Amino acid sequence: MTIKKRIRKENQKKVSSNGIQRKCAFLEKIRTFTKTRIIMKTKLTLTVKKSVIEAAKRKAKNQGISLSQMFEEIFESMGSNQIKTAPQRAAEMLINRLEKYDSINELEDKKLIKEHVKRKFA
Repeated sequence: MTIKKRIRKENQKKVSSNGIQRKCAFLEKIRTFTKTRIIMKTKLTLTVKKSVIEAAKRKAKNQGISLSQMFEEIFESMGSNQIKTAPQRAAEMLINRLEKYDSINELEDKKLIKEHVKRKFA
């Protein structure tokens, strides 16, 4: 199911009863989606001074982890600079927009529609 279809489906649910709870659940799903990423391991070749390599190996050994794991941890700790996919950026923008608006009050909307129809055809 595409993101647009999911959003449309969740918006339909949101308008039904318990709009606030459904909106929160929908936002949580999007947050989860933006945090999810596929983990793929790939080899990387770097050209670094020999002294730096030896120091890095010693540090990794002292921490009880591999050099690769230490490298991953350093860059994962810089989470704010993390590159996101287009759907993740779009979902994040949608969350920010939706959080600015008040929750849907279905009863208030129906009341306003009835008042408008009364005025129009009175």
